[in-house]
Amino acid sequence: MSLHEQHIKHLVLTCGLCALCGDRTSEVTHYSIPDKRNNMTQFEKRKGIGFLAIGSELLDGRVHESNALFAARALADFGVPLAGVALCDDVESEITDALDHLIKYSSIIIVSGGLGPTTDDLTREALAHYCGVTIFEDAGSLEYIKSIFEKRQRSFNPTNAKQATFPVGATIINNPVGTAPGFSIVTEKPGRKVILIALPGVPKEYTTMFAETVQPLILSALGITHIPPRKLIRVFGLPESEIGGRVEALKLSPELSISYRAHFPEIQVKIGHERDTALVTESMNRVEEALGTDRIFARSLDVRFEDYALGVLLEKQLTVGLAESCTGGALGHLITNVPGASQIFLGSIVSYANEAKRALLGVSSESLESAGAVSEVVARELALGARQRFASDIGLSITGIAGPGGGSDEKPVGTYFIGLATSEGCQVFKLFFLSSRENFKRFVSWVALDILRRYVSGLTLAHYQQKQ
Repeated sequence: MSLHEQHIKHLVLTCGLCALCGDRTSEVTHYSIPDKRNNMTQFEKRKGIGFLAIGSELLDGRVHESNALFAARALADFGVPLAGVALCDDVESEITDALDHLIKYSSIIIVSGGLGPTTDDLTREALAHYCGVTIFEDAGSLEYIKSIFEKRQRSFNPTNAKQATFPVGATIINNPVGTAPGFSIVTEKPGRKVILIALPGVPKEYTTMFAETVQPLILSALGITHIPPRKLIRVFGLPESEIGGRVEALKLSPELSISYRAHFPEIQVKIGHERDTALVTESMNRVEEALGTDRIFARSLDVRFEDYALGVLLEKQLTVGLAESCTGGALGHLITNVPGASQIFLGSIVSYANEAKRALLGVSSESLESAGAVSEVVARELALGARQRFASDIGLSITGIAGPGGGSDEKPVGTYFIGLATSEGCQVFKLFFLSSRENFKRFVSWVALDILRRYVSGLTLAHYQQKQ
């Protein structure tokens, strides 16, 4: 009986990441670089790196699998893709079957999970069996694990001694943030060598160990010393289709790798080449000019939108007070994510009910009754009220219809207003975004932050005004 027939209910295989990792992104590569990686060693026998995540909690939806995505992003800058990704249950036979499948595509496989102290943590045993070796206990690792328990003022449970066991011949990978060391082991399979790298599945432990030990190990095994030139920009305020159209109109070199990733509510554009740094730089400069540099908020994955937007206010030391209705405090949450926000953020009034709008922010009953809570006049009074109540340089308000109910022909679900009150007066922007409640709140909060940073930076607000 085949692997598919035996384990169809337990083993999930894919060549991509989005469906597996639940990242809800889309990525389209319009051009590709010919494979010219001539410096690879015997370990690069297939398309890339294999990845196996182990645990029943990944298969029944209790835990979101993110470690494959982290590995893919960390290795992408070196031109090393994930060739295949698998999920399987904590069953030794299923682990070895999954390894057999992944070895068809790669000679290096990362295994995530199953290194805990309980009886269902079988990664060590499965990999030892796969390599034809036995298990041994490492005294140094055991003492290290015991020292961690002592530092945390916890009693050492003898079952944790299992975490100090490894397949014979394995190289131990230290875990600086947890009690489960990892390991790597090289085994011979027909015609070639295979490197198996086992790491704990806990994301904090996995990512730390990957960055410190595993990535250098993989690059060394593949003989990679050169980082192919890559440039990334992150865009807010343009749909993916328009971004793609503008980039394609530039007719950039077909030797470039150009990809788009829609990671709500931003769009990422990435350009790369095997060797030509100058071509990548010149091409990205043209892309930025075509899209508008005022819509680009970051050139790396390390910067959050709120960091970028609030940085301008922190630089100018302008204070802001908020009046939120439909977003329910989401904008205040974004702002308080930023270190140093207390220097300029004075507070937020979440005035969800009409009575709260009247009592806390001075919105008139006449405006609420005649125009409704979701209206230009109420957004104006909310922004002015926030500026007055907090004595801030800027008052920012949001009111809208998140849905799924509550809309009308005049004001359909997705309608929202943003008010911006300053010493120069008050502007109100009528806008529209139809989505789920959660996405609506996030998107509208980003728009409000964008309006705020544009005003403070002296950038145009015309494209928001044109949407009224």
